Amino acid sequence: MIETGGPLGSPVSAWAGSVCEARGIAFADAHNLAGCARFANRPHHMNHAAANPPVEVILLAAGASRRMGGADKLLLRLAAGEPMVRTAARLYADLGLPLTVVLRDAEGPVAAALAGIRASIAINHQPPTPSDDGLQASMHAGLGATPLTAPGVLIALADQPRLTAADIAALIAAFQTAGGAAIIIPRHHGRRGNPVIIPAAIARHLRHAGISARAYIDAHPERVDWYDTPDDHFTHDIDTPQDLAEYGAFT
Repeated sequence: MIETGGPLGSPVSAWAGSVCEARGIAFADAHNLAGCARFANRPHHMNHAAANPPVEVILLAAGASRRMGGADKLLLRLAAGEPMVRTAARLYADLGLPLTVVLRDAEGPVAAALAGIRASIAINHQPPTPSDDGLQASMHAGLGATPLTAPGVLIALADQPRLTAADIAALIAAFQTAGGAAIIIPRHHGRRGNPVIIPAAIARHLRHAGISARAYIDAHPERVDWYDTPDDHFTHDIDTPQDLAEYGAFT
């Protein structure tokens, strides 16, 4: 089992400790950030980034929801009673991680759903095509708006409502265990999932070269460490009405 916090005094310990403190939990009692997430059984909204965040987050929320039958899936209200995009953004903001959300419209209803959440907004101005929902363009819009000063960049999707704070803490722990030098990709029963963590040096290369993360990963499989997970939180997303029905069956 990977410990999330790291030794007391380490950079990730400082980050986890500041999140625990904001939640009113002693880090020495929680031992790691996953412990904070488990012990804090109520939402807590951090209005500032935690100390020494191990990753910056780029949340891709500029998709066209083509497969949802006319509805904008990001505005669907699920178990939390709030738009799905807000649930996704709040997950990372409440962990004290610097967050950039990539949208298509800074004034539209998706942007409005993020009101009050500590996040920067980047705009993907490239229109989607029938064969491309714009993920690569969104990623590069996010990279262009992110300082890339943390050790890693977590590339997240806005349609994975099963993800929890403990899931993200464990993924970050895997990145820390690998020394911050490997691309961390979650996997469940052989199926690749999201989000993905990319070392900042690689993220800066992607930004400069204008290539996609998928193309880089396919060309450099030796840079990947797989994070094998016992549940499907990382591999479940909501793209279709059937996905939505299946999600409802589990809530």
